Amino acid sequence: MKMDTDALKGLKGRVFEELKEDWAHFIYYCRKEGFRRRMLHDYDYVCGWIADKNVAKLSKLIMQGKATAQEFLESILPNLSYGQQFQLSLNTTSAVQCIRLEETGT
Repeated sequence: MKMDTDALKGLKGRVFEELKEDWAHFIYYCRKEGFRRRMLHDYDYVCGWIADKNVAKLSKLIMQGKATAQEFLESILPNLSYGQQFQLSLNTTSAVQCIRLEETGT
């Protein structure tokens, strides 16, 4: 498989290159809406750091007023001893269609 990055860049996307508050807020609000079985955003794709630890549990604690946004951010920071860990989420059919299957020479 190969990703057609030019086609993907033509779609609506969000990229988080740095571990900042906007990254943590996005993760929290996506998780919060996920509990309600809804999608927070309308991005075709999202790319960014993988959050560490139990994001769902921490999100519930914030919604219950038992944790602060700062505690959430500090708790989900990735373990950088494993190197940079990014993920790409393809959220629409248009984004998934950017994946191209390559024929093998068998």
